[in-house]
Amino acid sequence: AWAPDSDLWAAPSAILLDTLPPGFAAASRWKAQCEAFLRHEEYPLCCMGSGPDLSAVDVEITGRLLSSGAPRATLSGLFTVGRVVYLEEQRAHAVPETSCVVETGLLPVVCQCLASSCLEVRHAALTALVQLSRRSRPTAVMKSLPFLEQLLRSAAVPAMCWPGISKDAEKVLQNLGMS
Repeated sequence: AWAPDSDLWAAPSAILLDTLPPGFAAASRWKAQCEAFLRHEEYPLCCMGSGPDLSAVDVEITGRLLSSGAPRATLSGLFTVGRVVYLEEQRAHAVPETSCVVETGLLPVVCQCLASSCLEVRHAALTALVQLSRRSRPTAVMKSLPFLEQLLRSAAVPAMCWPGISKDAEKVLQNLGMS
């Protein structure tokens, strides 16, 4: 929901505010708030990519989003990862061997999202990991992460989370040969 105190409106609003005439009363106050948000290091902008590839800027931004610790920022980064993973498969018309999520070094950061206290973050991370665990290169990287099996086993306990989370965690464990 849009609200002037929400950080969801900052980037588009800053662009719109630039088009307002200089005499518009609230423009300077709103513009200052938008600019303050946009410069804030803890809340990076959303990824601007729209295809199955990530630019260097998108990789940097997505990495910052994923490691921010802020649930909404992390979800934004996970949405980007999920979109890329899905579009890679659509482009290949099959399950590709690897992913730009692996090649850019984002996979371990995605896996760390399973430690989040936010169930939505865990669910979004597992959605991507289910797809990635069907590919040979991401599977090899995931198996090499010393923390991942414990996070997956914790997420696989149905009483500890949403049923979809435990089901997806079990699927990843199965795909990795850890079940």
